[in-house]
Amino acid sequence: MLICPQEQRPDPSFAQHVAVGWNGSLPASRAVASSLDIVHAAKRVSILTGGKLQAHGPTAEELAAYYALRGITAEIVHFDGKDPATELLATTKRIGASLLVIGAYSHSHETEMLFGGNTQRIVDSTDMPILMAH
Repeated sequence: MLICPQEQRPDPSFAQHVAVGWNGSLPASRAVASSLDIVHAAKRVSILTGGKLQAHGPTAEELAAYYALRGITAEIVHFDGKDPATELLATTKRIGASLLVIGAYSHSHETEMLFGGNTQRIVDSTDMPILMAH
């Protein structure tokens, strides 16, 4: 799903620099797979990683190697912070990316309802286009 903030139209730099939020989860992997054509066409690709990662999921370095097999050069950017959603958006802006690709809603429905989740905080706070996959 492509989310564009209300009343925003993509500018000419749309998807020229793609940031991929990576935590090794199944939804993140689906987002990577569904965005390969967009990422391949980008002039610059950054893999953003930080916060809680999947214990047995692929690392950011393994994602970079996956992209390299497909002719895509990607840099890895680490971020820190107590709120991964806020840090992910801030890092995306800081590096000048024009599209963020993320996995969405990786927690159970009950957990999301009780405690909220990073996906909802990103959707509520973004002012840039985001491509999400569950």
